[in-house]
Amino acid sequence: MQGWRFDLQSSFEVAERWRHDLQSSFEVAEGWRYDLQSSFEVAECWRYDLQSSFEVAERWRRDLQSSFEVAECWRYDLQSSFEVASVLLIRTVAPTLPPLWFSVLSVDGIISVSVFHKMTRDSPACSTSYG
Repeated sequence: MQGWRFDLQSSFEVAERWRHDLQSSFEVAEGWRYDLQSSFEVAECWRYDLQSSFEVAERWRRDLQSSFEVAECWRYDLQSSFEVASVLLIRTVAPTLPPLWFSVLSVDGIISVSVFHKMTRDSPACSTSYG
């Protein structure tokens, strides 16, 4: 199922798309919002785990006039009023630079900063934690 919504009273174009994974417990909902008056493209994606109380929300913002891509990820516990984890990912996409991921993770007040040299964020090149 796909659907688009356009806000005719502002400079924003809202596009939403949903995909249901019939072979698992996940419902995937994706939505994009484009600011037609700036160089920013805002992309948002949500994934809901229907077998638990957790909602996984991911959001990306791409600056179309620079070499940076900003990705933000949140996980909310729907049975409480607390935000469980917050992740901020910044990836360089300049053709003259190697792809780098900068990850900022906040869990229970502890902030962890990591830099990755590979596109797969399996092993960080360096990791620093602040609490």
